[in-house]
Formats: sequence, C-alpha cells, structure tokens
Amino acid sequence: GPGLWDRLARRSGVVVRLWAGLAAAWLTWMGLAQFELGLPAQAGATAMIALAAILVPSLGMLLGLTAFSVGLFAFDAPWLAAGFTVLTALYWWFVGRRSAGAAAGPLAGPVLGVAHAASAAPLLLGFALTPLKAAAASAMSAALTMLAAAASGGTPPYLAVGWKLLIDPWETHVTGGSVKLLISSAAPLAVLVAWAIAGAAMSIACHRASRGAAMLGAALGTSAMVGGSLIAHEIAAASGALNGWTGATLAQELTASLILVVLVVAAGAPTRAEEE
Repeated sequence: GPGLWDRLARRSGVVVRLWAGLAAAWLTWMGLAQFELGLPAQAGATAMIALAAILVPSLGMLLGLTAFSVGLFAFDAPWLAAGFTVLTALYWWFVGRRSAGAAAGPLAGPVLGVAHAASAAPLLLGFALTPLKAAAASAMSAALTMLAAAASGGTPPYLAVGWKLLIDPWETHVTGGSVKLLISSAAPLAVLVAWAIAGAAMSIACHRASRGAAMLGAALGTSAMVGGSLIAHEIAAASGALNGWTGATLAQELTASLILVVLVVAAGAPTRAEEE
C-alpha cells in the first residue's frame, strides 16, 4: 500500500510553508534582537515576516535572512556578516527564489546539528528535491551547518551545533577563534562539495520512487560525505590547520544521521512533489 509520504503528498506544500514561516520568524527575531525596538515592534515585525514566508516562502525567507544579516552587522561582526550576506544572497537569487523547498531547506542542517544528525540534511534534501536543487541546497546547508557549529564554539568536523545557538546566537563565540579557524583552511570546501554530491546522489536515486532505491541513494550519499571528510583531513594535514575531520565524532554523527534517514525511508517511498 501507499507509504506515509504518498498520503501526505497533498499536504507537502503546507508543511514547506510552515517550515519557511518558522525559519523566517527565527531569523527575523534574532536579527532584530540586536536593536532596542521594544517587544511589541519586534514581535510585530517577526509576525509579519513569518506570515510573508507562509504565503510566499521565497520572499519571506529573503526578508528573514536580510534581518539576520543586519543583526550580524550590528553585532560588530562585519566580516562574518558580509560573508553570510553574500552567500545567502547568491543562493536565494539562483536557487531559493525559484523553489519554496529549496528556500528554507538548508536551515535543516543547523537544526539537525543540535541533535548530532546534521549529515542527514543532504540526504533528506535529496529525498524531497530534484537533483540540481538538492545539490545546491545541500551545499548551502553544509555552509550554514559548519558556520553554526563554529559559532557555537565547535571544532572539526563542525557538525555539532550548540542548542543555545538557536535560542540566543549573540551569546555564542561568533566573533571568536572557532569561526576564524573554520575559514582559515580550504578543508571545509571539500565537505561542502561532498554534501552537494550526497544530495544529488540521493535525489537521483529517489527518482525511482522506491524504498530500495532511496536506501541505495543514502548509502551513496554517505559514502560521498565520508570521502569529503577524508579529503578535508588531508587538506588540513597538509596546510597545518586544525584537524579532526575524521574519527569517532564523525562516525557517531553519520550513524545517527543514517538512522534518521532509514526511518524516513521506511515510512514511505519518496514522492518527489517538486517534479509534479
């Protein structure tokens, strides 16, 4: 019989809109928290942008990301704010504005990182999106996850995100050494590319709309992420940068991520609503 995702396919648009609304609300609330607007004004602006994201996800996400970027500039982290703004603007223009799922999807990485399952993000994005969108969203998710992990004081492989970051990012080490260490080496680029390959591989496999093919895609995607981490390890070793891209931490994180993905696939074959 039909799986869970087949039965929920008609409601997939509602789920995406609610997720976009929640993500945009968090981004806006945190961005405006840097300014003494007062609770009514801050809550009102957040509610308006959340509503915009529910009605038009790509527009709402753009407004939320803009508010967060402004907050970063106000937090006296101009170099980080500039990088975040350029990265998100390029992604939104080329990918996010054309797809509701791709607009809000990358934020799944940092959220899953709190549960030490960030590597599930590219596989889940591949489960839901077409190959090119999945690749782009997965690469963006990798960038946001590693940035969030570093901002919460993490070290390689930059997959574990501190839960306090989601509550109050301005109390973390966003201007500290961890973020500077992250961007001081080319090693993260290997992980970023690996996540893009993982998302695309999962998406291509899920085109067959069967559980078996999805499991194969998950295996291929995980292999790509392992390969990316190995390359990152070699790059870090060659450049004398802080290492730790492989090892027990990565193994535990990949295991938790795979368990989550297996549960999702077991619940039902992919439906690929983005192609309809």
